Amino acid sequence: MAAGCGGSGVSHQTSPVPPTGSTVSSTAKFPIPQSKAFAVPRAPSFAVPAAPPPRDAAGSTRSTQSTPSTNPFFNGEQPLSNGVYYLQFANSNIFGYYAFLSDPHYIYHFDAGYEYVFDSTDPNAVYLYDFASGHFWYTGANQWPYVYDFTLKAELYYYPDTNNAGHYTTNPRYFYNFGTSQVITMPASSPSPSPTPSPTPIPIAATTTTLSRAYPNAGTPNVLPTFKPQLDQYGYGITIDGYTPAPNISYGFHRNVVVAIIKDGTLLQLPVGVGLVNPTVTPCAAGPGMNNPYVTANDEAYQIHEHDWGGVWHLEPHSTTETFKLGSLFDIWGNQPIDRTHVANQTGNVRIFSYDSNAANPVATEYMGNPYDFVFGSFNGDVTIIEIGTFAPLPHFVIDPNYETFSC
Repeated sequence: MAAGCGGSGVSHQTSPVPPTGSTVSSTAKFPIPQSKAFAVPRAPSFAVPAAPPPRDAAGSTRSTQSTPSTNPFFNGEQPLSNGVYYLQFANSNIFGYYAFLSDPHYIYHFDAGYEYVFDSTDPNAVYLYDFASGHFWYTGANQWPYVYDFTLKAELYYYPDTNNAGHYTTNPRYFYNFGTSQVITMPASSPSPSPTPSPTPIPIAATTTTLSRAYPNAGTPNVLPTFKPQLDQYGYGITIDGYTPAPNISYGFHRNVVVAIIKDGTLLQLPVGVGLVNPTVTPCAAGPGMNNPYVTANDEAYQIHEHDWGGVWHLEPHSTTETFKLGSLFDIWGNQPIDRTHVANQTGNVRIFSYDSNAANPVATEYMGNPYDFVFGSFNGDVTIIEIGTFAPLPHFVIDPNYETFSC
């Protein structure tokens, strides 16, 4: 059984019995396997991940990194050379040869092709998005080479390559489908990546919420990690993603953007002073019940930073053409994770939306790529919403035009 999975179980069979009238494709090369008979796992709610990167300049089919995955599914993997890993599970089943891309959720399996790895509630099991077929799979360290295919709604067995020890069939890939009791093939392991789908415009709330230095963050307090000043986290004055803190970082192109993190419909409270070295907190009382701290940098500030709970971030580009990635904000925050299943210490299905708050009738678009690589707009009032878990209507944030001149 696949631990921690809901759904109805499949009765264990000592040998699979095909339904009456079905045709079983079986040869000596593809014998009928015994069913693993694990419970039908919970259907995934993940968005289809962006296509893997195209071939690099050298013509390689993959872009490898030497850092292994921290996912328990890959426990026991053995590093070989050139960023290649080999994994044999504790039960002696062979996963095979693979390499991680720059985003370690993507792997290039030398037989199965490109796969995107999602965490599951069982630490030893994973959901996979198989780019060759466009299907979501579920498998585990105790199940592989058996997978549950959510498109075919069936348990599959991935046949090994009997002529190549440690490998599986490829070009084409052969599977036994326990739902139809037939040997089937699925697309070759390395197809040309399909284009990223065009984002669908998404309406946002009609009522606006104005963000200013006096805005008391309406989110749940203390749910995100407390920011560690750079002096503690990295050492004083270290360069992060090419950004080096300085006493005066004004280059004449200052712009303000909004970054809001929403978990299951609740706005989460951010720490104050991200990107400021050795910050000083000053209470800013601006009305009944409002005590919003405003943080200044005693020493230095990074080109990406924020001063208060209001959700407004300050970008200080060297020129109008310089861009900033969402991933750099999280790196400067204290090397916090940001991907399709993690935002700082929060986990769940992650979606990224953006819109121009200055537009007369703003409409949000969803970003379909790697969240780390999302690039902020080059204008004041750019709004980025990070949704975790259950999708909720997007709030309409605007920045107070007097934000920069507000005085505590």
